[in-house]
Amino acid sequence: MNASEIARQLGLRKVGQAWRGSCPLCGGRNRFQIREGRNAALLTCWGGCDRKDLLAELRRRGLLPQPERRELTPAERRAAAEQRRRDKRDLEAARYFRLAAELLADELLETLPVADLSRGPLTAMKAAMRTETGLLAEYRDWCEREPELTAALVAAGRNRGARLEMMLRHYLLGGAKNAA
Repeated sequence: MNASEIARQLGLRKVGQAWRGSCPLCGGRNRFQIREGRNAALLTCWGGCDRKDLLAELRRRGLLPQPERRELTPAERRAAAEQRRRDKRDLEAARYFRLAAELLADELLETLPVADLSRGPLTAMKAAMRTETGLLAEYRDWCEREPELTAALVAAGRNRGARLEMMLRHYLLGGAKNAA
């Protein structure tokens, strides 16, 4: 079913290139929009409904086909299991990293002027670390870019930040000596 057929079923009205009306998920009036995309209908709810939840609701109503599922090959199953093991292993260290990194970011944010552009990456990092997926991505990125600093932050997190200042000074002084 294309976007116009879905819109007709939902009782949406045409506005420009899209159809608008009540959200099928949250019921919010004039919050939902659907339009034709290159390969599929594009959905938006300005009430904050998640796109995956909107798709699931349209599938439940029979307006979209169920996604095809295929059996994983043995190699794909092994790769997925290995990824889950790696995620589980890294997640513990990443949680310690977050404890110390948030302390450090908060400290830096308190000292920077509100209009300072260097605040952006710090607030983006803090936002990314709110979910496990974002935390793992941020942690792995730091492991690649700054392995010694990341290790120092993980160690500081394990100590609940009590030794954060000392560990960072050791890292920074050690880094300065190695650079000289």
